[in-house]
Amino acid sequence: YSFGRQADGMAAWIEFEYPTPFYSNLSTDVEELENSVSLSVYPNPSNGDEVFFNQRITGQVYNISGVLVKSFQNKWSIPVYDFQSGIYIVRNEKNGESVKLVIQ
Repeated sequence: YSFGRQADGMAAWIEFEYPTPFYSNLSTDVEELENSVSLSVYPNPSNGDEVFFNQRITGQVYNISGVLVKSFQNKWSIPVYDFQSGIYIVRNEKNGESVKLVIQ
């Protein structure tokens, strides 16, 4: 069954025995939104041995020139003790989201 209005502008809703005429009742045309949380890196700026993520990710770290510095898979944290001071970009491979990481 389906609910709708027999004619546009009518106030009363009626129940149709079949799907609403001329419209699909399937949810295939509705975009499903993922329950996602924005990626964050901490501590940021960092001068320690390791940085942590607020979610487990697979991704890459690039320096400010766009050169790949590190790749990692399914991690909550990565070591940064060997990174030179500077600005880096951490990219989440799953959704392409990127965040800036500063190493002091």
